[in-house]
Amino acid sequence: MSKNQLQNRYLAIDVMRGMTVALMIVVNMSISSQLSYSQLLHATWFGFTLTDAIFPTFLFVVGSSMAFTMPRYENGNGNELFIKTIKRAFLIFLFGFIVSNFPFFHLKNGEIILQSFDNLRFLGVLQRIGICFALATLIIHFTGKKGALIYSILSLPVYWFLISQFGDYSLEHNAALKLDLAIFGASHLYKGEGIPFDPEGLLGIIPSLANLLSGYLVVNFLRNASDKKNANFKIITLGIFLIIIGNIWAQFFPISKKLWTSSYVCLTIGIDCLVLGLLVYFIDICDLKKGTYYFEVFGKNTLFIYIFAEILMSILWTIQINGTELMMVIYNDIFAKVAPIKIASLLFSLMFMQLCWFIAYWLDKKKIYIKI
Repeated sequence: MSKNQLQNRYLAIDVMRGMTVALMIVVNMSISSQLSYSQLLHATWFGFTLTDAIFPTFLFVVGSSMAFTMPRYENGNGNELFIKTIKRAFLIFLFGFIVSNFPFFHLKNGEIILQSFDNLRFLGVLQRIGICFALATLIIHFTGKKGALIYSILSLPVYWFLISQFGDYSLEHNAALKLDLAIFGASHLYKGEGIPFDPEGLLGIIPSLANLLSGYLVVNFLRNASDKKNANFKIITLGIFLIIIGNIWAQFFPISKKLWTSSYVCLTIGIDCLVLGLLVYFIDICDLKKGTYYFEVFGKNTLFIYIFAEILMSILWTIQINGTELMMVIYNDIFAKVAPIKIASLLFSLMFMQLCWFIAYWLDKKKIYIKI
């Protein structure tokens, strides 16, 4: 591959984005904690699983894409960038709001009960992506790479200070929960933790923005390096270093995806640097591209496929047959009959992911790329 080709685009980034979406769909389709492998579930509070690595990687690859788009606005007055940023961030947030609350009703004894405004969840995965995207764009545009790096470094001890000084590290008494309760109230928070608590709450935006900015900084460094192999080696080394730092920091500020602790940020950025570095080495430097198209497909309509998967999953959980959710009917009548329960759950998730892949494949063949 020529130097210009390497500078213009990295196939590894598209593959990493596609891998992230594929994994996100698989883990989101996990039936329950009793029926799924532990690595396909989030850690209960402290700890780390494969599933816990996916959302920060999603932010990382959003940032990596910005390394290619932000240069277009370097010489502008900022108005066009500001308008496009606000518009896109709003759309991502809006779709996130829809996904978080879809289908806006539930069934009770066969009766449709509309969801009241008082119980709508305001935050979620896409909402955090939209907010972080907007903030990262402004930071990069007005302060450049230096400002993005300074923020990424300083935000983590600042967040540690806030969590430590205004609460503790528990689910019931952490500062992130206190802030969300004060602004939104308990009824608008996620209800899946046993008490109202939103793992995508407002305070967690501070450290998660570092995940996104790190993607921008790493890929920007790689694109502008004259020696690609050496630059890539430095990224892999940085990844290993951050993984070590994250585990050391965890002795004082435990790793927690739901609290999005600073040690968790170091660990996940380190993993992302390591994975990206290895993918760049094998795919873009060694030119080993066989089989990469499978993940490229997911990477071309990333947000649309994720939204499609979430909406379809909600529909499967909402439709009932003889009082049983369609999701469980499919699992029990097909997959649970051919394999042990955890393998059956994994097969169900993989088949659902494959269905989403066929949708993405059809869109790619038709040259339909839905930008959100």
